[in-house]
Amino acid sequence: RQVLDKNGIEKKTFQNTEPLQLQIHYKGKKEMNNVVVGIAIYRDDGTYIYGDNTLIDTAEPFSLKQKGTITLHVDRMPLTAGVYSIDLALHRPDGFNYDFWRDVYKIQLTNPIAEVGLVSISHTWEVE
Repeated sequence: RQVLDKNGIEKKTFQNTEPLQLQIHYKGKKEMNNVVVGIAIYRDDGTYIYGDNTLIDTAEPFSLKQKGTITLHVDRMPLTAGVYSIDLALHRPDGFNYDFWRDVYKIQLTNPIAEVGLVSISHTWEVE
């Protein structure tokens, strides 16, 4: 398991505006059908920030080879500065877990403008 920047370099700290890749290498006893991959993101105080899975995104489960790599490409993490942990699950469409990893990734996000709250909202000011 790795967290990579846009150049494929493993890192633990990212600016909240930069892209990243969550990558996990897997190996099973056999090929599997009807698989959903899901993630959950938590702030270091345990606040649940975000959850998604491949079934929500594509409306279809998929098959896993016996061995391979799953990569989630993230354009940016629009969150305020802090430490975040990410859970990962492989499950059936009905929610039955094939495998589940808590805190599989921990990343530090930085934010150059020191916003407060949970999310970093893209914005501009206009004063006349």
